[in-house]
Amino acid sequence: MDLNLLKYVIATDKNQSISKAADELYVSQPNISKAIQIVEKEIGFPIFTRTSRGVTTTNEGKAFIKKAIKLVKVFDDFADEFTNKNISPFSLNVAHQKIIYLEDKFEELSHHFQKDEYLNINLQEKDEDEIIDLLLKDKIKLGILCINENDLPYFKRLLQLNNINFNVKNTLKIKVITHASNQLGTNNIINKNDLNSYTVIASDKNDFYYYYEEKHQINTSSNILKTNGGIGKLSLLASIPNSYILSLPLSDTTLQSYDCKMLSFDNIVNDWVILTIYKKYDLLTDLEKKFVSIL
Repeated sequence: MDLNLLKYVIATDKNQSISKAADELYVSQPNISKAIQIVEKEIGFPIFTRTSRGVTTTNEGKAFIKKAIKLVKVFDDFADEFTNKNISPFSLNVAHQKIIYLEDKFEELSHHFQKDEYLNINLQEKDEDEIIDLLLKDKIKLGILCINENDLPYFKRLLQLNNINFNVKNTLKIKVITHASNQLGTNNIINKNDLNSYTVIASDKNDFYYYYEEKHQINTSSNILKTNGGIGKLSLLASIPNSYILSLPLSDTTLQSYDCKMLSFDNIVNDWVILTIYKKYDLLTDLEKKFVSIL
């Protein structure tokens, strides 16, 4: 019997609600329902009675859950005692365009962790298919995808077919980031014609600029400077006159650190959605939940 399935059942009993259990465990309601069905089939009796207000635990279910709680606690205590504390709780590999966006979250993330909590985040520029493949091969436990709304139905179907859970975290609009000294910074709303004479700083691959240029034939600049991804692109804005980058929204702290401005862009096709993904029936640790909660 899968311990994670037992945790699904225990959470449902605690909340007397499948939807509340799903919220607590960061999984979908259908996965909770399926887990309960699997366990009930294995033990041969119903654990819950479904009602219009939620669920009610049966007498047999109460006895089963009481023993399940003890079993899960023994395993968790065992894992806590003998797990190497120097090993990262999870390895996070990052999908393409939003690498700056996630780097920008690190300072905020640090405030959510205690001094004795250890977290190692491995940022890589990967495309969506590579992230999904790493997850399926158990090379990572948690992945983050940045999907254009136009492509979201395809990826939702792909994840479902591969038994991968996904949570939609945010819908975000692309911004134009430029140095405060640039004339462009005097505008509040930018359209692509405003950018014709400017140089776009773009990553070698998987950049927003290339997405819009190749998929939607939206060309914002005739001059392109290719560079590595990440926060490093912001430092180039001061040294390259009349330059900008396309990015997900960044914090005021980061913008002020690089003396940059963030401007609205009114010529981009659809918004972008942040998805957290992990394999079906996997449960996120408290550390992982903290990370996901601030995305």
